[in-house]
Amino acid sequence: MNEVFRDHKRVAAAIAAVVDAVGHQGFYAIVLETLGQYIDCERWLAIKYSRFSAPEFIVNTSLSHEAVEQYMSHLYRIDPLLRLVTEDRVPSVVTFSLMQNEDDSNVYYDEIFKSGQILDELTLMLPVIGGGYLGFCFDREYTLFNEDEIAFFTALYPIIVAAHAAHMRTESLEGLGALFGNGKVGVLTLGGDNRIIYQNPAWHALAGHAFGNETLEFILSQPELIAVHVEGLIAHWEYSRNVSASATSVRAVFLEQKSEGYIQTDVKEFFEQFYDTYHLSPRERQLVEKTLRGYSMPVIAEKLDLSLGTVRNYKQRLYAKLDITSEREIFSLFMMHMFGQS
Repeated sequence: MNEVFRDHKRVAAAIAAVVDAVGHQGFYAIVLETLGQYIDCERWLAIKYSRFSAPEFIVNTSLSHEAVEQYMSHLYRIDPLLRLVTEDRVPSVVTFSLMQNEDDSNVYYDEIFKSGQILDELTLMLPVIGGGYLGFCFDREYTLFNEDEIAFFTALYPIIVAAHAAHMRTESLEGLGALFGNGKVGVLTLGGDNRIIYQNPAWHALAGHAFGNETLEFILSQPELIAVHVEGLIAHWEYSRNVSASATSVRAVFLEQKSEGYIQTDVKEFFEQFYDTYHLSPRERQLVEKTLRGYSMPVIAEKLDLSLGTVRNYKQRLYAKLDITSEREIFSLFMMHMFGQS
């Protein structure tokens, strides 16, 4: 009974801290730090997934500047969370270790995690205005997230969503600055009398002077949430129900530059193209595939029923053919091929 009581106190304390953060300028950082304490995690980030634009970091205490640059340059295109958003089947709470077992292509994202010294990641996906999602991601270096931790976050999820919605309503007075103020998605909010309430810097940059009232009227004449191509951009609008409870007639219009998006092609096709490009033998193909899955040389030897010495010899010849010197370079070379940079 004492253990149950302690669990209830733990949940109540987390709820109190999350609710107390509503309206604070550092809401997202506060909530992430608060939740991280309850699962023994000191590395977290908040990343916003928009309908069409590339993801954007809102808070980051996990990835280095170099890792963020690599992610934003092209690696986001194999982010399993972006795949879930793209396919419109976003779970409330998920871990990377669970996603690995769901789709073969997720296995190779593990190499990106290793470069950031991440073993597992637990993520809460919160819906945001504009049809996107905000991922609260907690990273672990040495241990996987267990069922109790997943259950704890699952129990808290409705409270966190409600607190986030409440925070968005307070932020609406400032144009949702924490989510969109410095972002790449243009946002314009209009009152019931079509009076402009807010424009973020990205709206000014994307719309420019040529984006007049006729263009705006055309966007608003489309059904709610339907995307249209305007001036080389993608535009959509929606009523701000989740943002302004007292002003349901407020409309939010979004302008996005379409990113290359999640790679829809089967990863196996990229492997076949990669093998053909470098004229790899059947055995060399096996070595590349298993290396990218993160298997060590002893495990590869066991799986291929070869001696460790034979695997070393094969790898040396493979390295010479690819003009590389390490396993990490195999991954880099394959990523360059996947994204058309080789």
